[in-house]
Amino acid sequence: MIGYLKGEVKDKRRSEVLLTVNNVGYRIKVGQRQVTGLKLQEEVELFIHTHVREDALELYGFDNREELDLFELLLTVSGVGPKIALAIIGSQSPAAVEQAIQQADVNFFTRIPGLGRKGSQRIIVDLKGKIGSLKELDLQSEAMDDDVTQALRQFGFKTAEIRQVLGQIEGSLSDEEKVREGLKRLGKARR
Repeated sequence: MIGYLKGEVKDKRRSEVLLTVNNVGYRIKVGQRQVTGLKLQEEVELFIHTHVREDALELYGFDNREELDLFELLLTVSGVGPKIALAIIGSQSPAAVEQAIQQADVNFFTRIPGLGRKGSQRIIVDLKGKIGSLKELDLQSEAMDDDVTQALRQFGFKTAEIRQVLGQIEGSLSDEEKVREGLKRLGKARR
């Protein structure tokens, strides 16, 4: 199984690149963002997912390990094949996809061609528990800042941006001081 290739871009098409490695050309399917960033005759390194079917052996290429891991995680969802998984990763950054899953943003996924509302919901339900950092799973700090989070949400800020700012604020402050400091930082971030 091929897991990594380093070579020269010989040709590129809408969703495919021909990569020459030691005088052998590999046809590799890549995302839309990636294909626009590649230049002919440029040497690139790609992390590869080898997809084997009865009638085909296809290679899918990614700029980094994070994209490959997310692609393979998407493939674990029932009804999501490599074309849809590549369309998701090829249109947005892994961070944006992970955020959409954490925030249960169905509309984010329904914009992907070939992915309907039910498929989008399935992705969110299946992957929500599998995606997340240890910081997001720190239940003690979440419980302590719950009142502060609710207060800041009343000002129209999203939970994800509030949690990010609260992680930067000193924990020894009172709830009122945290709200004031949070408003300052959130207001600056939106400017």
